[in-house]
Amino acid sequence: MATAGRLKAAYQAVLKAKGVPYLSVGDPALQMLYEVVGGYNPEQARAAATYAADYHRTHGFPISDAEFDPYLDQLRGPTGSPDQFDPLVGVGAQIRQGYGDLTQARGMTPQPGDPQLNALISGAVPGIDTAQQQRIAQRGRDYYATTGTVIPDYGIDQYAGQVKGYRVPLAHQMAPGAFDAMQADPVSKALFEGGLGAKGYDPASYYAQHAAARPRGTAPRTGSVARQIAGVF
Repeated sequence: MATAGRLKAAYQAVLKAKGVPYLSVGDPALQMLYEVVGGYNPEQARAAATYAADYHRTHGFPISDAEFDPYLDQLRGPTGSPDQFDPLVGVGAQIRQGYGDLTQARGMTPQPGDPQLNALISGAVPGIDTAQQQRIAQRGRDYYATTGTVIPDYGIDQYAGQVKGYRVPLAHQMAPGAFDAMQADPVSKALFEGGLGAKGYDPASYYAQHAAARPRGTAPRTGSVARQIAGVF
């Protein structure tokens, strides 16, 4: 689903939760929605919300996904700019499921900083520290407090990638040692292949390009797997 479709689905969920017909441009819930689901900074989020509101005001009906997506892509800027990171696809669903299991088992919701919640997040997102774990947990809590809805899985996928500073490297740019260590770790491999799919890459083709570009011989394996894949996962 493209960005406009995700935003529309999240918007409808917030309207239902709040029992209102629409959200004004200045509503904190709308701002949060564009930042979390769209992946925009605060200024971009306001611009996108204003653009959609102005369209509705002018035409009397909502902007279509086909019209909104090109604007949203342009607003985001060129791919690969320094403030852009790739989502860790699948992380949100895994954390949501684990969070629900913890809540059910305890009869209460775990708070950011909870050791079991931290362990859950670190298991889903390898190679992050306690502060990063808490940032991801707090993101979900803030979204619920502001919108009245559970943060969409993709919102966590996207934010986890931002917190980790994750980018899918081009096939010829990926260090052989990091590639081999990532392939040896099932969690990291699954996240990496999810990231490839999100960018429109075919994993088999990516792997073939990497194999053709890497130096001949065996890549040296030094240090732990966690350190080897730190630049990837």
